[in-house]
Amino acid sequence: VQTCALPISYGAHKASLDKMAFDMGLEFGLSETGVAATSIWMGAVLTERLKLVIESDREKFGPLEAISETPEFTGHIIWALYHDPKLAEKNGKTFIGAELALEYGIKDEGGRQPPSYREMDGSYPWTYQSHVVRG
Repeated sequence: VQTCALPISYGAHKASLDKMAFDMGLEFGLSETGVAATSIWMGAVLTERLKLVIESDREKFGPLEAISETPEFTGHIIWALYHDPKLAEKNGKTFIGAELALEYGIKDEGGRQPPSYREMDGSYPWTYQSHVVRG
């Protein structure tokens, strides 16, 4: 039996964000508002707190630094999404930020390319059905 290091509440709230983006994408798409909703899976974010954790035990936590993203990284991805002429095709979907960065040619600070969850551990976003039955 494999144990999970993260509590159920963490996974449930992450899944709810993906589902919310999907539902909002349907609502906004149906009403032709010109608004798009997506969910972006960020990697480990190199915040000041994470930097302190890494410094507290470099041997144990040092590898996190190589796979972390700066807080600005996702901001650059959002900016690229906003200007994407094909944004409507991404409406309601969930993406791994590192993969969008590759698509848009975005690098993180120092020219680093953060890894995707897909390549690190085989995780990938759930794909919802293409339609929803409404009562």
